[in-house]
Amino acid sequence: MCKNLNIRGFQKALGKDYSIMVIDLERCLYRDFKNGFNVEISGIGRANRKTPLTLYLWFGYQSGSCILLKTVGNVERTPEAIAEATDALKDYAEGLIARGYDTRERLWNLKYPETDRAAQNS
Repeated sequence: MCKNLNIRGFQKALGKDYSIMVIDLERCLYRDFKNGFNVEISGIGRANRKTPLTLYLWFGYQSGSCILLKTVGNVERTPEAIAEATDALKDYAEGLIARGYDTRERLWNLKYPETDRAAQNS
C-alpha cells in the first residue's frame, strides 16, 4: 500500500495513461480514455493524505460543454484502488458507447430524460 505517495508518485505508479492536470484550481490525476470520456481523480493533491479520493467520469473536453456522468467516492489512496476504480469507469463508458450513447446530446438525454425533445414529440 502506497497511501503516502505524492501526486507525482501516484502518476508514476499508475503509468503513462495518467497525467497531472489542474481542474477547477485543483491538481488532479487525469486519464483520457480517447473515446470522448475521461476521468478526473480528485483529492490526490491534498496535503492530508488520509482522506479518500473521488473520481469523476466526464464526457467532453471543453469547460462548459462537458457532462458529468458518474461519480465514485471514497476510493482508497492506493495505486491499486485508483486503477481498479478507473478501469470500472472505463468499462462503464465503453458500455455506454456500445448502447449508442456516444454523443453529448445522447448522453444528455440519458442523464436528463425530461429534456429529450425528440422523445417528447413522438
